[in-house]
Amino acid sequence: MVSRRVGPILSHFDDLVERISENRFDTAIAIYPYCGFTFEADIQTQTPLLIITGRDDDLTPEEPCITLRDKFAKNDRVFDLVSLKGAKGWI
Repeated sequence: MVSRRVGPILSHFDDLVERISENRFDTAIAIYPYCGFTFEADIQTQTPLLIITGRDDDLTPEEPCITLRDKFAKNDRVFDLVSLKGAKGWI
């Protein structure tokens, strides 16, 4: 038997973990996300993603999010980015 639990914090969110692993979201919104992670070149997604960034944010800079959006746009993925002029992180 394979456990679907992610860790102690998410272990109470089995339905959420199942939806994530089965790509069952209609859409997703990321507000001031960290975008400095990488993906395999052949990764697939059908879930549209709206990324909202602050143009002047130095905590979670928007440049990696722009790069991420551009990477997925080249592969006909459904990503959009809204850059808020003058906006910074919430510290």
